Amino acid sequence: MTAQDWHEFIIKFAADQLSVSEGQIPSTASKTHPSRFPALEKIAAGRDYIRTDEFAKIVSREPQTIRKKYCLTGFCFGVTPTKFGNKLLWPVAAIAALLAGERP
Repeated sequence: MTAQDWHEFIIKFAADQLSVSEGQIPSTASKTHPSRFPALEKIAAGRDYIRTDEFAKIVSREPQTIRKKYCLTGFCFGVTPTKFGNKLLWPVAAIAALLAGERP
């Protein structure tokens, strides 16, 4: 199953669960959808998680600033990463919520 097929499946599933038509996304979902933020959508390229350097670019900070905030608090700008080996992976959905002005 390709990423595009998976995306279409999720949209259909959500539409069925929320009883909305296929082309209509509920307003709460569309506010934080990565497609609302072209820079985030371009960097994420369909992935659910992005690297620290990519997250830093989106929030206009240096990667070391992001790492320092994470080391001191366990999160950065309200977004909590997932550790994968020695890397931090940041959830795209939480970053979209952050950019939308919502609490991630």
